[in-house]
Amino acid sequence: MVRKKAETQKEVVKLNKKKILLFLSIAIGLLLALSFIINFWYIPFKGTSIPEFAEEPDFEQILTPQELQADLDQLKHDLTAVHPNTSQGLPQQLEEGFTAAQDEANGEMTVGDFSIMASKLVCMLGDAHTSVSLGLADSLLPADIKVIEGRLYALAGMNLNPGDEILALGGVTTAEILDFAQQVIPAENPYWRQYRLSSILTKAAFNQMGAKMDGNDIVAEIKRSGEASSVTLTFGQSFSRPVPGDKKQFVLGDDTSYGYYLDTENSVCHFKLSTCQYTQDYLDFLKAMFEEIQDKGIENMVVDIRGNPGGHSGVVDEFLRYIDTDTYKSYGCTRRMSKAAAEQRGYIVSWGQFTNKPNQWKTSKATEQLFSGDIYALVDGGTFSSGNWFGVILQDNNIGTIVGEPTGNAPNSYGDVLLFQMENSKLRYAISYTQWVRPDETRAEDIALYPDYPVNYTIDDYVQGRDLAMEEVMRLIREGQ
Repeated sequence: MVRKKAETQKEVVKLNKKKILLFLSIAIGLLLALSFIINFWYIPFKGTSIPEFAEEPDFEQILTPQELQADLDQLKHDLTAVHPNTSQGLPQQLEEGFTAAQDEANGEMTVGDFSIMASKLVCMLGDAHTSVSLGLADSLLPADIKVIEGRLYALAGMNLNPGDEILALGGVTTAEILDFAQQVIPAENPYWRQYRLSSILTKAAFNQMGAKMDGNDIVAEIKRSGEASSVTLTFGQSFSRPVPGDKKQFVLGDDTSYGYYLDTENSVCHFKLSTCQYTQDYLDFLKAMFEEIQDKGIENMVVDIRGNPGGHSGVVDEFLRYIDTDTYKSYGCTRRMSKAAAEQRGYIVSWGQFTNKPNQWKTSKATEQLFSGDIYALVDGGTFSSGNWFGVILQDNNIGTIVGEPTGNAPNSYGDVLLFQMENSKLRYAISYTQWVRPDETRAEDIALYPDYPVNYTIDDYVQGRDLAMEEVMRLIREGQ
């Protein structure tokens, strides 16, 4: 009788264990299903719908206080609804900035001047991808300016010689121009501001800086060959730019933003990628390039992404298909959902956020043409967005050696922009809705991709057309580094 009771108890225990296991299996299944459903919500499946803005802003148009206030409200609403850094409301500095701007917008103002005000606001987010259009070519200063150690030099320009140092423009000093640039160029580091300086020097900008102008003319105080003098520049006037000194005969794709040159004597392939365009032509181009690299027995690859403003990060993944590596760690991200993201990117939901941590990817290797030689990447202050991504992937995975100057983009940054246009001023603006996380999370605080081998240019180097970064790569190749 006792034995039967014990056996009954054992059967009850077994039954309970089965029930518990069944319950746990169902619970885990439900959690996995829920996770899949939630993640499915965040998969863009309706297709992208990029806004088309037919009307261009007229930077001379006069806006009323009511129009100014309405456009400020629109900008504030969109920043609050879209940007990853505003999910808990605007940062205090930006909130105070909008209050001050609304107080200032109590009289008439040109669209050009208002664009400066709006740009100062978005700059407070410290996000180089979130920006407001500042002006058109017909209002730009006719000069290509380079910032070197806090000084401004002309590389080209109307009435300017390469190497002229610019001391002041319309009475506005170099220090004042650089301070203004810090306020209106959205950036994560000074390298991007320096690279972008020429693009924001508009007539409206100098008007904001209190420069003395005569119509479209402004007087530049310069130092030429050690002597001080002055010349007159006219906003919007065209000027000749120096032809790049690289005389290599590059093999170009149908899209001339990429090409390659084989230096068989030194066993080097110089691959230039000016923008990140992920197209069928790019895929065909890579295949042809790596086929010739293999045929010629090339042992060194130089990926030149200087001045590359970005585009599609898929160009990096496709490049890595031809590199003899099994896996690589790619970027993680946090995406914020919004009505605008749903409309422009095709998501099902318009709220919340989802996060993917940096993770290992298995390389989808090309069946042939695998390159196992040394890889070097050339970068500078114009290496940005997906261009910067290219360099970061190479460095963080120890696939390539980085040479040049710090890039214009923080490896951990915002991006993936949505586009908007203000109702009254017609100013266009872009707002990031994604925060990217670099593969090497121990270097999350870096404000740029820092080269393994940095180079520093002087104005004489630019005038003489010296390529110090390429010279450094050739030194590393010769010394086997």
